[in-house]
Amino acid sequence: MTFDHVGMFYRDLMPSELYVLFRLIGCMSMPLFAHEFAVGFLRTSDTGKYFIRLALFASLAQTILWLFFPLSGFIQFPLPLNSLYVLLFGFGILYGIEVLISKPPEKIASLRLINANADTKSDRFDVRIGEESGTTHPIGLRIPSWPFVTMQIFALSLIVLCITLPVFIPMQYGLFGVLTVLMFYSVERWVSGSKAIAAFICFLILNLAFMLISYQNTGDLDLRGASIAAVFLCFLPSSEKRPSRIVKYAFYLFFPLHLLILMLVRVFFFS
Repeated sequence: MTFDHVGMFYRDLMPSELYVLFRLIGCMSMPLFAHEFAVGFLRTSDTGKYFIRLALFASLAQTILWLFFPLSGFIQFPLPLNSLYVLLFGFGILYGIEVLISKPPEKIASLRLINANADTKSDRFDVRIGEESGTTHPIGLRIPSWPFVTMQIFALSLIVLCITLPVFIPMQYGLFGVLTVLMFYSVERWVSGSKAIAAFICFLILNLAFMLISYQNTGDLDLRGASIAAVFLCFLPSSEKRPSRIVKYAFYLFFPLHLLILMLVRVFFFS
């Protein structure tokens, strides 16, 4: 990630070959972020707090860029939203899916008894089905207790909104990153076999599709294609132990902090 941002914000100060190398290395961080976010969404003890943390650090990082980027003298591209916003939009899609599948419509089955019930004098016996067979959700997920139709409309609207906005809002990795989050979530949520193989095949298809679109629009191969090399790294054996609060927030802080350092160096030494 740091290589990626050095390449982005110092592009005019380095040879083109070095710029390409830095961006190729940096692009491989995106699948790692997307996978860890999807796993975190499924395992966090409170999805609301998870979203707030992401939103706070994404906003802090973007504020740093808005304050210092105009002073950097670098005007070769419009300033996009940072990559944490990809995770925020991904959060909206994942939450919408969980709400969408949260409660199947209740069904009533009627059985005709051979003999009438002694108490009710009726030979009809109703059984409620489907209520207990709903999907099991992440332990930290909070589903609103709204009417079923309202929940479905809300969920679909949220999913459509979070897929559409990255197409029009300048954002690092944009729709490609959002769909990568969705892909890893789907693999972690529903694939019971080899998750690494499933993720690699799905990400390869997604990657090729976006590279083809980019080539048709620009005539150049998209550097994001290199991110396919990082997919198997996402599934290396890891400890299931939760990190301490200090370690967790140190990683959150690193994102805006490293952007601040890169911007300050750019402003004071190269602008």
